[in-house]
Amino acid sequence: MSPTLPPNTAASFPSMAKKIWIFVIIRGVLAIIFGLIALFAPIATAIALAILIAAYAIVNGVFDIIEAIRHRGSSSMVPGIVLGAVSIVFGILVLVWPGMSLGILVILVGI
Repeated sequence: MSPTLPPNTAASFPSMAKKIWIFVIIRGVLAIIFGLIALFAPIATAIALAILIAAYAIVNGVFDIIEAIRHRGSSSMVPGIVLGAVSIVFGILVLVWPGMSLGILVILVGI
């Protein structure tokens, strides 16, 4: 069984594409700019990515703990809290030592 689009959706797609093509161009230009920055400043780019990953890990850990608490009494509560705490600790360690974290990552990838 194949899903079908309403008839007006398929017909209106070309006009919709004409309206949003500029966003595709902007995304492409930004991707090229970020690629050039990464090419010419790889250390700064790697540290910035480490900081972004650390922030994501902290936020993800907080949401893991909140989700585990929401499901009190289930068998996944304790592992959810532990996973959230580990994620938060990981994020804090990467924020405190982003350069060392990158060095450890290089060693782990090399092994």
